[in-house]
Amino acid sequence: MKRRINFNIFTVLISLVLCVLYKPGLNESFDGLQNFALSIFAIINVLIFWNTSIKITKSWVNYNTLFLLGFLIVHFQIPFLASIGIEPIRPSFIWINKSVVNYAVWLSVLALLLWILGSLLYYNKARKRNVQKVAIYNIDTKKIDALLTVFLILFILLVGQKFLRGSYDGGRNWGAGANYAYLILRILILLRILYFFINTSHLKLSIKKIIRLIFRNKIFVIILIIYFLIFLLSGDRGPILEILILCAVSYSLYQKKISFGFFVTALVIGGFLLTIIGLGRSRDSSEQNQNLFTQGYEKLINSDKAFNPTNELASSNRILFRAIDVVPDKHPYLYGTTFVTEIIGVFPFGANAFLTITQLPDMYISSSYFFTILGQGQFYTYGEGSEILGDIYINFGFYGVLILMFGLGYFIAFITTNALYTYNHRYILIYVILTIGALYLNRSNYLEPFKLIVYAIALDRLLTRKNIL
Repeated sequence: MKRRINFNIFTVLISLVLCVLYKPGLNESFDGLQNFALSIFAIINVLIFWNTSIKITKSWVNYNTLFLLGFLIVHFQIPFLASIGIEPIRPSFIWINKSVVNYAVWLSVLALLLWILGSLLYYNKARKRNVQKVAIYNIDTKKIDALLTVFLILFILLVGQKFLRGSYDGGRNWGAGANYAYLILRILILLRILYFFINTSHLKLSIKKIIRLIFRNKIFVIILIIYFLIFLLSGDRGPILEILILCAVSYSLYQKKISFGFFVTALVIGGFLLTIIGLGRSRDSSEQNQNLFTQGYEKLINSDKAFNPTNELASSNRILFRAIDVVPDKHPYLYGTTFVTEIIGVFPFGANAFLTITQLPDMYISSSYFFTILGQGQFYTYGEGSEILGDIYINFGFYGVLILMFGLGYFIAFITTNALYTYNHRYILIYVILTIGALYLNRSNYLEPFKLIVYAIALDRLLTRKNIL
């Protein structure tokens, strides 16, 4: 393992030197050869790192796999395809300023390499740790199921009829207070599933037996079915994907490691189904003449475009193009403003209170608001979202991207090692939360998981007590 890690560190350092030597200009014509080479360069480094990290995690369902898969799709898919003559479906939507793409892809490679380097340096430090026994916790599941019932009902009452009738609007059509009810409901479901796998870890069950045990708890099953249906009918794939990844991660941690073949098969099937759901959803439920799956499938087969389930995820790279195009020439750096609002946002209404006190406009609530208002003005019709490197760049610039991505890699390796080797309950909880959001962190804010982690740890402390079996 030592030789493998040291070789990987060496390849990353050589790659960094080569990248620095071939720095493109901030504004220049799109260079197909350069973008092709940089994309291949990124893929090779990820494959080498995966070959190293899989020896540590022992399973393909882990943070490193999901995060780096998402990173490659978001930051390299569109530039790579464009470099071989395949333009995106909506070029004018994607190429906000095509003259910054060379620089954006180059910056993405540097950020990727530093993330990998940060991970490797910690893995090299912690490689001699021995695996400890799984800690078993005795949980009052009746109390959790009662809380789940209360918050599910509360969410249904608060979210509003538009969403419940199947209108997808990215959460903007939710009623007042629904976001907080959903946050608690989401965490309780997460904890309930994680506790189940912790408390059955000593039994070593097959998937069929696990399903049978879950269905014995009728209250939880009913809650889970209602939860799935609510989001399925609206076409919101995030909560469904989150539960599936949570089950896969928990199964891999406490029962059996998941193989590469199963992982790839699940990705292909899951990607196809989630794409159909995405195509079938509508902002206005009155526009739906058929059920969501039928409508999505018909749109897919009637489309004259090639099927690509990762197009939507990849399109988030346009946010990085906007960030580089606008900051700092047309708008000054934010110097951590949206990072502060994200941290203060842990407290209910904290972000709004901060903006009121500081007299800052609403566009500084988060980077997603910042990019949306930059692109559409105050009277925007949809949210443009965010992107991890773009979020860092508008706050701290080029060097901020490099430093924070290196720090993220080091931090993730620290959490992963402590979770998988010590089986410490709190590290496991943080690791699971980080992993279920790893794929989509690339199209979100850098601190996106922070609030979920804080609330999950707080609720976990109220609900658990160690029990030695």
